[in-house]
Amino acid sequence: MLIGANGTGKSSIAGAIAIGLGGTPNVLGRQSEIQGFVKNGKKDGFVEIELKGPAGEPNLVIKRTLTSLNKSSKFFLNREPIGIREVKSKLAELNVQVTNLCAFLPQDKVSEFANMSPQKLLQETQRAAGDPNLTQWHEFLIENSKELKTAREILDSDTRELQHLESQNAAQEAQVERYKQRRKLERQVELLSLLLPFAQYAESKLQYDELKKKRETAKRMLEEANAKIEPIQRKKECVCSLCSLY
Repeated sequence: MLIGANGTGKSSIAGAIAIGLGGTPNVLGRQSEIQGFVKNGKKDGFVEIELKGPAGEPNLVIKRTLTSLNKSSKFFLNREPIGIREVKSKLAELNVQVTNLCAFLPQDKVSEFANMSPQKLLQETQRAAGDPNLTQWHEFLIENSKELKTAREILDSDTRELQHLESQNAAQEAQVERYKQRRKLERQVELLSLLLPFAQYAESKLQYDELKKKRETAKRMLEEANAKIEPIQRKKECVCSLCSLY
């Protein structure tokens, strides 16, 4: 942390750290061109920073020279020329992150830091912690969360489709049941249509037999009555015959 009164060079030191360790002017939020960090009236300049090396290893001295005329810069590691990729590789080994606002926060970037989303802030904090597994785990969780969201959307869609199909199936089952009932009634009507003549015949036969019995009973009664009347009729005829003699 750099602490000091206004005008004491805090921003200059922060700028030297950022530019000296391979950062671009955008890291500081001020100059847009690298030659803007060369002192006015000078053709070139340099920044040299010594970083504590890993345990048991020597410190690293990184030097960056700036040329205002051709807008170029060169890097040196322990006085040996190297490329920007090698510089970034060495800084990654030491977990030095000049582009991470959670690890390196210039004064002109405070407002940008304050406006970072919680998700972005978490990612940058994990990077600043130095454990690559944190970022990998976080990305793994994000990816799995996306897959889970997609799976839930598919599940919801399938559930709605299933409910729709079940509703259709229920409606079709009702139609099938009505069709079965209708066919049952139609078969009953057909059967009754076939049985009706037989029923009518049976009823007529029953009436015929009943009338036949009544006819036979009446005939018998008539014969019995005639049998009872016959002697009287003969006596009547005999009397009439006698009367005709006188």
